[in-house]
Amino acid sequence: MSLIDSTSHSASRWKQWAGLLARFLSGEMVIQVISFATGVFLFQHFTKSEAAYYNLANSMLGMMVLLSDNGIGAGIYAIGGKVWQDRRRFGELINTALQLRRTLTIITMVVIAPFTWWLLVHNGCSPTHAAMITLLVLIGTHYQILGSILGEVPKLHLQAVRFQKLNVWVALIRLGLLGVAWLTWLSALTALVANLLGSIFQTRVLKKWVPPLADPEAMPHGEDRRMMIGLMKRQLPSSIYFCLSGQVSLFLISITGNVSAVADVAALSALSRIFSVVAAVLSTIILPRFSHLQKAGVIWVRYLQILGLFVVVGLGMCAVAAMFPHQLLFLVGKNYYHLENEVLLMVGGSVLGVVSGSLFALNTVRGWIISPWLHIPVSISTQALLIFLLPVNTVSDVLWLGLLSHIPAFAMNFWQTQHEVRKQRKAEAINPLV
Repeated sequence: MSLIDSTSHSASRWKQWAGLLARFLSGEMVIQVISFATGVFLFQHFTKSEAAYYNLANSMLGMMVLLSDNGIGAGIYAIGGKVWQDRRRFGELINTALQLRRTLTIITMVVIAPFTWWLLVHNGCSPTHAAMITLLVLIGTHYQILGSILGEVPKLHLQAVRFQKLNVWVALIRLGLLGVAWLTWLSALTALVANLLGSIFQTRVLKKWVPPLADPEAMPHGEDRRMMIGLMKRQLPSSIYFCLSGQVSLFLISITGNVSAVADVAALSALSRIFSVVAAVLSTIILPRFSHLQKAGVIWVRYLQILGLFVVVGLGMCAVAAMFPHQLLFLVGKNYYHLENEVLLMVGGSVLGVVSGSLFALNTVRGWIISPWLHIPVSISTQALLIFLLPVNTVSDVLWLGLLSHIPAFAMNFWQTQHEVRKQRKAEAINPLV
């Protein structure tokens, strides 16, 4: 291939990527505007106690979803990146994942549900109300997990725009249902019902999309099961740790029973929803394509490009937070105007968390799991030191704890990628067909 041809091919590839990103980001902006409007609407109309209950419920739901995955999603990408074009083989993979996740979900629910109920009651929720919220969290977990696995099918088939259109409808349904709740009875309970109905709708649509792409009648695959169980065993300590460490700030402030502080943290978290755009680009466009890459040199170049993109976007968001904190707080209502100094801390922590989480996701889709015997002791030691140094009795202290806690994970995930790429380069040098 001549230099002119190579340049033309490179320009064509970048033009194709630019067009895809433009279409995706325009749709994603619609989703995020709707989602952000939904979050702002809730925090402007919730009492502080209802805002706290809603935040606690969503945090527990997120924990259950993460623990129920525990390497299964990584297995879908690691295997699916090679077999997605074979409908029957892809169906075997998806059914294997569904079977394993069903077992993990039951175990996770049994462990986390009582703690969810206790945490709600401890923060002033009545036992009956807490039980109803906990039940909705359990049902929501089931549908989110089912939807996340089925959603990998169109993603791996690179149907990003189609999947995004579905998410637009889900966001509109949730907003519409919240509008109805506002006219009748708006609370953490009815907001969770609106979220649940949106998840049910999404799952039903995905069930209709899957059969042409992955055979729903295919039997679970034994080798896939063994590989996924191997990933699960390696990732289980990390998953448990990430769940606990990711929620440590919320736990520390929730256990004090300070409902106002819980609501403050929740309101600031709502402002960081803009990073959902970055997460959506990662999960829907970047991860499926990254899982398809095979050569070490290409993997490393793409990895650095992705990291650079996220850092630039994150720094831009920090600049906006530093310049316009009052304007951002105006969006969530007058109950939170006193948090002007904490806005940059929340956004900075979100930036570092998103970048660190992105590195972790890029590694897991390739089956590169960092040893838990390395990162867990390092991360726990870091958090213990921070808790010792910080009083952790104010919102600002909690946000500093969350921000600084991301640093070890970022460093170790970056090191893990370098290590794995070097190993693959050596293997390719010995056997060019690897």
